Amino acid sequence: MAAENPKGSRNQGLTQSLRAAGSRLTSAAVRDLVRGVLAAPRSADPDAWMSLLVPRPNAALRKALNQLLDEVAADLGPGPLDPCSGDERVRRLAALRAELRRRRLHGFVVPRCDEHQGEYVARRSERLAWLTGFTGSAGTAVVLADRAAVFVDGRYTLQVRAEVDGDYYDFPETGTPADWAAANLPAGKARLGYDPWLHTPDQLNRLRTACAKADVKLAAVDANPVDAVWSDQPPTPVSPVAAQAKAFAGRAAAEKRRQIAAILSADKTDAAVLTAPDSIAWLLNIRGADVPYTPLALAFAVIGGDGAVQLFIDKRKLTPALERHLGKDVKIAKPEGFGAALDRL
Repeated sequence: MAAENPKGSRNQGLTQSLRAAGSRLTSAAVRDLVRGVLAAPRSADPDAWMSLLVPRPNAALRKALNQLLDEVAADLGPGPLDPCSGDERVRRLAALRAELRRRRLHGFVVPRCDEHQGEYVARRSERLAWLTGFTGSAGTAVVLADRAAVFVDGRYTLQVRAEVDGDYYDFPETGTPADWAAANLPAGKARLGYDPWLHTPDQLNRLRTACAKADVKLAAVDANPVDAVWSDQPPTPVSPVAAQAKAFAGRAAAEKRRQIAAILSADKTDAAVLTAPDSIAWLLNIRGADVPYTPLALAFAVIGGDGAVQLFIDKRKLTPALERHLGKDVKIAKPEGFGAALDRL
């Protein structure tokens, strides 16, 4: 007789409990959601995420969901800010260089930022910390085939030397990452890669200018090579999005949308693109908990001249109550559809 699988029995019991409470998610979907919950900062209310599954879970269901949370957490690897051995850092650097060779890139720029250019980023976006060990809030690494460097501002000159192995990284105190890369790449044939989601237009112009002077080709990548070698990279964070009451927001979201629409019409502009989550939080009177220290939900948005909004956000973060708060003039779309929406504009 086959031995009973306690984990399988628990999962089956949890699925039945969720269905009885009105959820139609599969056990695999629930596990994916839990991984996203664990990728977000810990909430002041540790059970708040359960509202994404059922509105009001009973005590037994709360217990079962917390058991699942602990079980999934135990299966996860170390986080990007967790200490690791020097040998592991060397392995990561070697893996990235191998990936760059596979893509015919001679170097790659690794900034400490996310797609929203915020000071605080989700664990998934801590690529610089994962690769180098540097945990400061601002910095950039440049990885070439035989050299690498980490650039920081004056706040971190001591910290970077304490956290990053000087046998494998330089710590230039003058110049820019673009200048250093251009000076250390062979002219005429080298390709310096960058992730276009992680650079502002001004940063990109500086990269382009330095590379042009050194006869180095600047190459945008379709997918970040750090992500390709980060095997246990955290998923995108999932935290419940909450409505901000008018008593605290000052004005209703619909009123704010009308105001922006009037400005667009006066400027003869068809739409405004919002990539800063704090701007979206203000416009739609919403709050989230996707990143540390700031009550933000990671999202993109496009507001048109009629005041209608396309909100590009992981729909798993939205409860039915939040969707009612947003109203019919806010259309929800998947984050991965944002690029195509820009193309249509």
